Amino acid sequence: MELFYVNPEGVNGQTAVLDDFERRHMVQTLRKKTGDLVNLTDGNGHHLIGTISQTAPRLVVQIEQKIKIPLPAAQITLACGFIKQNRLDFILEKGTELGVTHFVFFKSRYANYHSANQNRLIKVVRQALKQSLHFYLPRVTILKSFAEFLKFSEPFQFKLTAIDQTFPAIKQVVKNSQSNEWLIAIGPEGGFSKEEVADMLDQNFQGISLGSHRLRTETAALSALAFVQQYIQ
Repeated sequence: MELFYVNPEGVNGQTAVLDDFERRHMVQTLRKKTGDLVNLTDGNGHHLIGTISQTAPRLVVQIEQKIKIPLPAAQITLACGFIKQNRLDFILEKGTELGVTHFVFFKSRYANYHSANQNRLIKVVRQALKQSLHFYLPRVTILKSFAEFLKFSEPFQFKLTAIDQTFPAIKQVVKNSQSNEWLIAIGPEGGFSKEEVADMLDQNFQGISLGSHRLRTETAALSALAFVQQYIQ
């Protein structure tokens, strides 16, 4: 199945109007034409099935069936210190595939990169959503400081931070948890500073180990996600 994205505001009753990016992809790249059956999502958990009724100047789909997809079993927020853009994209793509519902990127002491281009990050997530056949578009939040991240983390009851092998293995921690809402914090390339670690532990983060090897930020993030997914299925 090919899945396409329609902005929620583009859906009006039984009609869906796709944006120009999606129109070009469908018409110019995939050669879709009037009368073709297509599958859409609005990123809010709706699977829309319909027929293309118009391809220019806008692509319009007449919706024939609307299916509400249940929420994911777990709400996973992945928070990472900023890293370079191409590796940030990797986290967004693979994290979406692995069920992340909210991405948070923050500037910390050892983060050597910072981007405020939230729209670009959302576009990466949107493409990953379609590729992986998910129906809920993950949110993307950018925080300017580590202090903002600590404030953001306050409402979460179950929050993990990958530190080092002196802490319990993530498998052990996750296996014994009954939570369905997770916050997982991963440091930037230089890791967290001692002060940042202390602040997180003071905020009731559970320190975890991802093994004895040093992992890059994107590898650590996906490793943690894989463990969580293993025990929430």
